Amino acid sequence: QARLVHQFISQSPYPVIVCGDFNDTPGSYSYQQVSKGLKDGFLEAGQGFGQTFNGDIPLMRIDYIFHNDHFQATDFQVHINHYSDHYPVSAFLSNLPDNSSNQ
Repeated sequence: QARLVHQFISQSPYPVIVCGDFNDTPGSYSYQQVSKGLKDGFLEAGQGFGQTFNGDIPLMRIDYIFHNDHFQATDFQVHINHYSDHYPVSAFLSNLPDNSSNQ
């Protein structure tokens, strides 16, 4: 499934944003496949450990916002609440100018 998602993303002619509860850490196969060619909003604009799992295993980041080069993340937040075993995440993404005509 992760390979199919990556294939679909890589063939998209449109700007791409992928958000989701992967239930996998950044070292996982799923993360590596789906995020290939994309930027991780947390790595680009987050702070701290980015813990998104509210469970017995501390500091797990398993929820993500990825985007392609059409965007830049300028803010990434993990919202600490106790509605679920996951903390919601949000990012502010700015459109970047299309540089394809300059190449």
